[in-house]
Amino acid sequence: MFLPSIQGTFRGIRDLRRAQTILGVLVSYGFGWLVERITPGWRAKKAYPLEEDVTKLTPPQRVRRMMEALGPSFIKLGQMLSSRPDLVPPDYAEEFKHLQAHTTPFPYHQVKEIIQREFNQPVENLFQEFEVKPFSAASISQVHRAVLHSGERVVVKVQRPNIEHLMMSDISIVRRLAELIEKLDLYELSHYNLTGIVDEFEKVTRRELDFTVEGKNGDRFRANFAGNPAVYFPKVFWERTTERVLTVEEIRGQHLSEVTHLLPSEKRTITTQLAQLSLTQLFKHGFFHADPHHGNIFLLPDNVIVLIDFGMTGRIDYMMMDRLADLFLGVMDQDAHMCARVVVEVGDPNGNVEIDHHRLRLDIADMLDRHASGSLDQLNINQIITETLNTIRKYRLKPPPELVLMSRALLTLEGVAHDFYPEFNLFEELIPFAKEIIARRYSPKRLVKNAGYTAYDVSQLLQILPYELRQLLRKFRQGSIRQEIELRDLRKILSELELITTRLVFGMILSALIIGFSLIFASGKISGVLDLFTSIGSIGFLIVTVLGLWLIISILRGGKI
Repeated sequence: MFLPSIQGTFRGIRDLRRAQTILGVLVSYGFGWLVERITPGWRAKKAYPLEEDVTKLTPPQRVRRMMEALGPSFIKLGQMLSSRPDLVPPDYAEEFKHLQAHTTPFPYHQVKEIIQREFNQPVENLFQEFEVKPFSAASISQVHRAVLHSGERVVVKVQRPNIEHLMMSDISIVRRLAELIEKLDLYELSHYNLTGIVDEFEKVTRRELDFTVEGKNGDRFRANFAGNPAVYFPKVFWERTTERVLTVEEIRGQHLSEVTHLLPSEKRTITTQLAQLSLTQLFKHGFFHADPHHGNIFLLPDNVIVLIDFGMTGRIDYMMMDRLADLFLGVMDQDAHMCARVVVEVGDPNGNVEIDHHRLRLDIADMLDRHASGSLDQLNINQIITETLNTIRKYRLKPPPELVLMSRALLTLEGVAHDFYPEFNLFEELIPFAKEIIARRYSPKRLVKNAGYTAYDVSQLLQILPYELRQLLRKFRQGSIRQEIELRDLRKILSELELITTRLVFGMILSALIIGFSLIFASGKISGVLDLFTSIGSIGFLIVTVLGLWLIISILRGGKI
């Protein structure tokens, strides 16, 4: 039985049963200590059957096997986390890359029902031919080959029955469990924003469950590379596409990993084209394919490259491009100071984290010595990106998700390029893009655009400033302004006030003395050079002058009297 607090958390019978299953699997995979903390005294009614001794597995392996046992929602969660080393430790992210969904195709009669419900027409009216057996099945969909009445060959991606409800239900349960865990304030999990991870997963899942998003992404890539004969993106057939059914042009080429008959020079040309394709997306369009692995890359006759599967994409703005350009050029120039500055800017843009900048520069200098100290063709972008992300994590910085997604895309791209043509070096292709970004930063068009943004911000400020000042003055008159001061800063504030008061009084005394001695001179009772230097007034005036200079110098130097 669940304790009353858990019963109050999970109202529905279905949610209670699913939560009970999740907790049972946690216990079976060695996380009983966590379940005991969440639900003291609770015991699983039936242990989840295991095929191996979990004590022989590492913690990341146990979590990965546990996710596979819990089904599609958790497999998708792990796959998302595999590309987010900013959310989980690197060893867990690496292990999650091996997640496999043990899925079986759902029957054809359900496929027909889904398509008919989506289009209000039977499959026979929509397609001239439709293969009953799917050629691919995944955790949220399966794919069938078909032919339109126009004769065009297509592939049809059909969403699994009820998968959206199941995944949203699982996310809701996991969120409530995460909230319970965070309330316990466990030291072992104190470094993880569990509810934040669930929120990010929900956002990714909702986007992936809407197939029209994937279709629009494909159209955008087609438009961005229109007129480029070296690349091709399959056409989306919108009259046969909905949120749960996606129909795209079938690509009849070879997977890049299957191409073995080419000469080394041809492989180098194709690899260069692939790198140019990805880097153009990143550093010119700001919209990129975030999962360019072997299975998503085809080669057509005349060595035309085709990218498919646009469910995972990313965006970066020109400001992020600027920072990345600085980072890559800093690596090339062995400039640890520039690299450290970029790391701080992207990981802590608001300056909320206390950082040992000296130690950070030393760590980055060490990384550059180990991985970027040779010639340009020896630079390993995989190692550099991985170590940079590890450094960001070490200093408790939080890189934006788009940077992590971009890093994953580059790491995947380099792996594919290296497998296809081992002598290829991605950094050689990347540097010209970085230099172009730097040049673009100071172009007249960019300067005018930035000036326009600045002018707009200033105009907005001038519009609200009078009102805000009136409000501030009104609060001053009413005595309603209060300022909370931390106790540790009080002594410093009092010291500063004492210094200001002392200088103010000292300045007033000097002013009085200057006026007094000036009146003596104005009286005309003292004459002659000798009398001038021996008179009391002259000596006093000299002393006042010295003291005044001393006061001015102490203020300018920030010293104390």
